[in-house]
Amino acid sequence: MKALAGGLVLLAATTGCEREAERVAVPPLPEMPERVAGIANQSVYYRCEGGFEVVVTGDTARVALPDGRGVGLARDASRDAMEFAGGGLSFSVAGEAAVLTRDEGGRFACTGVD
Repeated sequence: MKALAGGLVLLAATTGCEREAERVAVPPLPEMPERVAGIANQSVYYRCEGGFEVVVTGDTARVALPDGRGVGLARDASRDAMEFAGGGLSFSVAGEAAVLTRDEGGRFACTGVD
């Protein structure tokens, strides 16, 4: 079985020297929150002021910048709180409050997304 672009799978059946191919439609993957719902290391999603988005999975956080670029942050294991830093950004979660901070200036309040 070989996956092809456009969400199709090519199935090949061999009968003697002849080969027959059949295209079978494959349903699209569900949205990201549904895909990770059943795994042990679940992701938590945040939307922040200024157009930033953050996804936290285990000891890493990924920040989507408003211009489309992404920045990976690592958790600071020396702290008890959920704090991540990298690439000129830091992200912290304390209870219901979450904040994204840019080293070059700016604090952005973030809200968890269900």
